[in-house]
Amino acid sequence: MKIKIRAFDLGENIDFSKLSNALGVMQVTKWEDPLIVDYLDNRVFIYQFGAIVFLNHTEKESFDFIEELQTKIFKKFNFGRTDTIDYSIVSSAPASEIKNWNDEEFYFDHYDETIYFNANFFSEKYLKIIAFTIAQSVVLDRYNKLSEELEEEVERILNWFKRYKKILPILTNRALDKTIKVLKLRHNIISDLMILDKPALTWENTAFDEFYNVLSNHLELTRRYRTISSKLDYALDTAQSLSGMSEHSRANFLELLIVLLILWEIIWAIFKK
Repeated sequence: MKIKIRAFDLGENIDFSKLSNALGVMQVTKWEDPLIVDYLDNRVFIYQFGAIVFLNHTEKESFDFIEELQTKIFKKFNFGRTDTIDYSIVSSAPASEIKNWNDEEFYFDHYDETIYFNANFFSEKYLKIIAFTIAQSVVLDRYNKLSEELEEEVERILNWFKRYKKILPILTNRALDKTIKVLKLRHNIISDLMILDKPALTWENTAFDEFYNVLSNHLELTRRYRTISSKLDYALDTAQSLSGMSEHSRANFLELLIVLLILWEIIWAIFKK
């Protein structure tokens, strides 16, 4: 029997202190650990970086829980990407190309996106790895859209610089704000989403580590992160260059003012004499 795991991006980070009180469950301390809630005899994993993962719930049940959650914490979520993946626990080999199923912990059928676990080796920790990885995947899509929006903002500032370059010294440094935004977004991806880190479980068992690598490769987490990183590099380089130009123009303008003030004092002193 196939069991479906469904993940939703909630659009923003979640305040676990408020959520824990609303759901009546103990608050977790580690950022990568989810808040685990029992709902309709199955578990729901809620991550602080803004993802929620349902284990064996229908789509309607998932939305019912999210609607109930929004009511309890008085907050409306801005939904992003949704991903699903199936798994099944089996005793016999799920595919003919597997030579010795007795030695295999799992088999990932990429064609129908189903993970088959060997019943002799199955551990609940595999489900935690799936939940964490698919949660990273849906939230990574949110950061990709944010990076594209930042790219567009930087392009608009570039056009703004071209239009107002003659009066640049007396205008605000708009590029500096975008530089801060780019740096903050990059920090969120690396620190909050932990896209460069593996789950702590992968250090416990080589099979867990191999499983995470297979799953993250399937979801193309590294490739997608590199794409976002390239966009942020471009936006950061452009914003920093524009910010530097703005500050340089401002410094030249101030130097000119100082020179003019000195000349004025000299002229004024001569006039008085």
